[in-house]
Amino acid sequence: EGNYETLDLSNCIFNGVRFSGKLSGINLMGSELNGCIFENVEMEDSYLSKAEFVDSAFSDCTFYNTMFQETEMGYCEYGIYGLCVFKVGNCGV
Repeated sequence: EGNYETLDLSNCIFNGVRFSGKLSGINLMGSELNGCIFENVEMEDSYLSKAEFVDSAFSDCTFYNTMFQETEMGYCEYGIYGLCVFKVGNCGV
């Protein structure tokens, strides 16, 4: 929380990774996420533009001021066990 630098994970490949908790300032632009799970995630000020999500699941997630421009989500499940919230402010949803 507070001052942080962006963690640059752009153009990476993630297979079967579980993301949870508070995540701020993450750059996943252009990354490929296969079979990943986003559970109880609160993501803020992050970049998911041009990322590709395949067979990924999102449950109880909130995304604040997070860019999703040109993001591909194929065969993904949303809110299976809860609600996912994409809050639109200055973000590209």
